[in-house]
Amino acid sequence: MARPRQFTDAEILHEARRCFLEHGAHVSTAHIAQEIGLSQAALFKRFGTKENLLVSALAPEEIPEWIAHLDDGPSDAPMEEQLYRIAVKAFTFMKGLTPALMVLKSAGLSPQLLLKRFEIPPPLRARMKLTHFFEQALERGLIDTPDPQDLALQFMGAIHVRVFFGHMFGMQTDPAGDDAYLRNLVQHLCHGMLPGDR
Repeated sequence: MARPRQFTDAEILHEARRCFLEHGAHVSTAHIAQEIGLSQAALFKRFGTKENLLVSALAPEEIPEWIAHLDDGPSDAPMEEQLYRIAVKAFTFMKGLTPALMVLKSAGLSPQLLLKRFEIPPPLRARMKLTHFFEQALERGLIDTPDPQDLALQFMGAIHVRVFFGHMFGMQTDPAGDDAYLRNLVQHLCHGMLPGDR
């Protein structure tokens, strides 16, 4: 008799995430277990409760790749090019995270409960890392800003609002439009909007 297939936590969470995003927070654990190909009892044995499965499947990772990338600091490449690469990574991350956060909210899980899972909440970590990146760029004479932290918040806010409006109000955008938006954002940050500043 063949042994039942063993699933890793990552495989289970990947499939659970798909089910939650497709069907919402109220999809049954029986359905999720069936989609994965294991018993509901095995699912509970691994994750304890449906809430723990929900949060484990949908919460962001401790340090998203786009934030980890900031630890490298500014390179010698043109700042506009560096910011564009960061913007694309941050936008891609937020575009994947926003629907997950909406499902968690629909399940009645407060942001405070979610943030308790992290030593440093991801939004705060992102602001700190991006601020430090801009501080390094300022020290190297690559940018000129009166407040690196304000610049970090403006940069993140402009990305978040594009994703949020798209998700909340059905303003679906094509990738080419998103790319143009990010390029325009970076150009405005680097060159300003007043005549003669470019």
